[in-house]
Amino acid sequence: MYLFRMEDVLRALDALPRSTKCITLRYYTDILTAKFLNVLLEFTELEYLSISNNKITTVPPEIGQLKKLKVLRLGCNKICTLPSEIGQLTELQILSIHSNKITRLPDEICNLVNLTTLECSHNGLTSLPDNIGNLTNLKELYVVCNAITSLPVSLCKLTECDIRVYCNKIKTLPMEFKQLKNIYYGNDTPTFNDMTVSDFLSGLLEALGPISI
Repeated sequence: MYLFRMEDVLRALDALPRSTKCITLRYYTDILTAKFLNVLLEFTELEYLSISNNKITTVPPEIGQLKKLKVLRLGCNKICTLPSEIGQLTELQILSIHSNKITRLPDEICNLVNLTTLECSHNGLTSLPDNIGNLTNLKELYVVCNAITSLPVSLCKLTECDIRVYCNKIKTLPMEFKQLKNIYYGNDTPTFNDMTVSDFLSGLLEALGPISI
C-alpha cells in the first residue's frame, strides 16, 4: 500500500489493531509530529519500527515508552541527536541510525544490554561512549565514515563482535586491542604519538595477531 499524505498515514494507523507488532513507513516529511507520535505510542506491543528514509530531524524522548521494541530503524534521515530515553528500550536488539547527522551517542545507549547490532555509520560521531563495552551481546558494531579520533578501551570486551571503524580519524590504538580479532580499519593508517611508520606497522601486526588467508 502506498500512501502519499500524512492524513492518509494517520488514518491507516488508526485502523490498525493496537496489538500490531510491526510498522514500516518511508518517504514522508518529518513524520514524528506530535499527532503522529500520540498515535504511535498507542501501539504498546510494537516490536519492529522502521521509519528510515524520511526527513526526521529529531527523535522525541517519548520513544522510550515503546518498551517492547526489538528493532528500531532510523537510517537515512536528518537526525542530529538521540534522546537519553533511548536507553529505556532494553529489549532492543537492532538499532540502525546510519546516514544521519548525529555527533554524539548518549551514554544511556550502553544500557541496551540485549543489543546485537548497532549501525551508526555515515554520521558525524567524534567518539564512542566510554562504557560501550557493556554491550556484551553485540555482534555487529559499524561506525564507518564518521570523525572518530580514538576508541574506548572498553571495546576490548567485545571479543566476538564484528567492529568496523574505517574512514575515521583514529589517532590512538591502545595495545589492549590486540585481543580483538574482528576489528577492521580498512586502508586507514592511524597515527601514533612518538611512533614512526615502521613502529606503527609493527605494533599493528602485533595487535591484530595471526592473520589467516
